[in-house]
Amino acid sequence: MRHDALVRSCMAACALGAFFLLNPIALGCGDEAVEGYSFGASEMAEVVVGQWSGNLTYEGAEVAFTLTLEPAPVDAQQTGSLRQHLCGNRTLIASADACIATSQYDVAGEVQVVGEESREVEGSLVAYGQDLDDGELTLYGAGEVWLVQMSDAALADGGEVRDQDSRELLGEFTLERQPSSD
Repeated sequence: MRHDALVRSCMAACALGAFFLLNPIALGCGDEAVEGYSFGASEMAEVVVGQWSGNLTYEGAEVAFTLTLEPAPVDAQQTGSLRQHLCGNRTLIASADACIATSQYDVAGEVQVVGEESREVEGSLVAYGQDLDDGELTLYGAGEVWLVQMSDAALADGGEVRDQDSRELLGEFTLERQPSSD
């Protein structure tokens, strides 16, 4: 009887050990901290935080807008609906090599389209890799998703607006940073 319990305990320990050794997903994207990032939160904030303006084109009609972005409050960062980690509990392939190093800087703000009520937006600037070279700003609000690419630590001078549910293209916009009043 005692021998059976010992064998079962040993088998359970071996199975658990094999799980962690053979399944890299159990440890996330790796058990070591990724070193070598060339930027931090302040550099990401410099890319996205501030006053922006542009022209929005919906169905051929062009209208001006302003966009104000600030760092998201800590509680929004922890509970926001924007979390879509690239390395999580679900995988469709067997190797953890599919993981990509990302940095996420959450923002909140307001879009004011001329002739419409202002609307709140929340979103994230996501940088891909260890340098602040490539990435994307995604803003959600009023059933829309605003997407802007980032290249060489700068937002593109335009982007697109899509329906938040269907992802159907609703329009495009130009984007320009306004001088700070500091």
